[in-house]
Amino acid sequence: MNEIYDADLASTIKSTIWGDLLTADKKERPLLAHYTSMENAEKILTGGELWFSNPRNMNDWDEMRHGIELLQFLARTQFDRHLGTGSDSITKVLSALIANIEQCIKDFETYGAPDTYVFCFAEHEPDDNDGVLSMWRGYGNGGSGVAIVFDGTRVPEIEGHALVLFPVEYGSEADRRTYVERILDAATRLALQWDAPKDIEMIAQNLVDRVIVATLFSKHKGFESEREWRAVYRPEWDAEGRFESLLGYHHGSGLMEPRLKLPIDKIPGFPEGALSIETLVSKILLGPVAAKDLVLHAFRRMLVEKKLDPLIVRTTASRIPFRG
Repeated sequence: MNEIYDADLASTIKSTIWGDLLTADKKERPLLAHYTSMENAEKILTGGELWFSNPRNMNDWDEMRHGIELLQFLARTQFDRHLGTGSDSITKVLSALIANIEQCIKDFETYGAPDTYVFCFAEHEPDDNDGVLSMWRGYGNGGSGVAIVFDGTRVPEIEGHALVLFPVEYGSEADRRTYVERILDAATRLALQWDAPKDIEMIAQNLVDRVIVATLFSKHKGFESEREWRAVYRPEWDAEGRFESLLGYHHGSGLMEPRLKLPIDKIPGFPEGALSIETLVSKILLGPVAAKDLVLHAFRRMLVEKKLDPLIVRTTASRIPFRG
């Protein structure tokens, strides 16, 4: 039977494990605000680089780790439920599937996770010249930072690119469990049909990858007001190693941490000249704590000195009555 179905396995995996992502309605890319400190905003604007962080240095790593552990738990539970009730062949297939899942997770944690990088944005309304108070408090240096608003429509969509820009999905713990159960069930049915060792390895790898992607682009529904989008880089998507020269480091809070330093005007795989700071930045908002005439004057002077004159008229100050 394997000889009949092997040629179609990749297509079947694509439709069953990745089908929800492939058929999802594509949301039009909006304005995307990145809230940060004034120091970091200056570095982004004058250096022309976005510094991506590793999820392990972000608050969301626990959610990502939890999603992987949930897959492991559900796979073992499924195996225990079938143990002694099914045939030896079913037990053998499920055992092989679990072993491959465990190995794929181990490989990700050893090789993939250290060089997985994320850059976060918040969806921004076109007529909003103040920003969102909760975002200023949480990510805009307590209201004294800057929101750089990028025009998401200018970012090319290139199929199979190593850099993916996508909105975050929000849900409950029950939602996450239901989702993992569903794709685990689909993968199990495939493994019982395509039971050759190499086939099971391929199925397990896609299953683990789908859970990793789901966790990278998901958050608890309590954060739904952030309306977050993420740009994500994974080395597994960079088969030609085009981003390797951009992998660097940063001394942060006294410690050294890995970073992806992405030059906006020279993103590998993007058409030459597709992006620049001047064309990508739609507006710049100074936080409500920093919303003083002298601060705005100094910030605009910085733009002049750094030869970013087109951004001067796009720079304004939030007028939210901020209470610390």
